Amino acid sequence: MKKLLPLLVAVGPLLLLAAFARTQDAGTAPLLKAGVAQVVITPPVNMWMAGYAGRKKPAEGKVQDLFAKALALEDSGGNRLVIVTTDLIGILPTLRASMEQKVAGAFQLPPQALLLNASHTHSGPEYRVRTGPHDQEAKEYTDFLEIQLVRVIGAALED
Repeated sequence: MKKLLPLLVAVGPLLLLAAFARTQDAGTAPLLKAGVAQVVITPPVNMWMAGYAGRKKPAEGKVQDLFAKALALEDSGGNRLVIVTTDLIGILPTLRASMEQKVAGAFQLPPQALLLNASHTHSGPEYRVRTGPHDQEAKEYTDFLEIQLVRVIGAALED
């Protein structure tokens, strides 16, 4: 619950507005439309975990899946905003830049309308590409992650 509290404080008022917008009379346009979606972002293979500098080996399995969740909002003027939360240690600048391009092309969503957030979990993958023996798995995970994030954003916008 402690992890959800900051998200609820930040997104709670928007959810209330969305609920209000859906209760408008059938003859009037909603003030705000909202859509939600989630997707699993658990690495398909065991990887090194982020934030564990002293570890001597990668993860040995999983206890539960990691998720990305999206909330898409659209006002009566057609302005859209998508908020994405991820079970990752952080959002790399390279991931941010790539996602800006992908969602602009796929959904005509400008960079300022995309908020990417990470829970800062130490139970997620280390996906920074550095010079080392694990660069290929980090690259492959980043490719997988981008596909999943585009998928969740599209599903939230569709909803």
